[in-house]
Amino acid sequence: MNGIEQLCPNCGLCCDSTLFADVELRASDNPARLSRLGLTLLKKTKFTTAFAQPCACFDGKLCQIYQDRPKRCQLFECGLLKRVEVGEMTRRRR
Repeated sequence: MNGIEQLCPNCGLCCDSTLFADVELRASDNPARLSRLGLTLLKKTKFTTAFAQPCACFDGKLCQIYQDRPKRCQLFECGLLKRVEVGEMTRRRR
């Protein structure tokens, strides 16, 4: 089982508004497509579009649009996940 399978369904901090109030889209994102997928987009500035956290596509455990998620979500690197993936720590099972 990899780090994502171990941690992400039991965490969700990157999607539930604990870490971020909103997530800004990148130029390569398609706002219309993301809106159709369920994200509620908001205009932050004249040039910046974002979606509010908690993410509307987060079901409490998993991202419902994981394969089509925004670029910033794809690039996000969770510090805890990185530590698990390099073997610095393991997820303790209950």
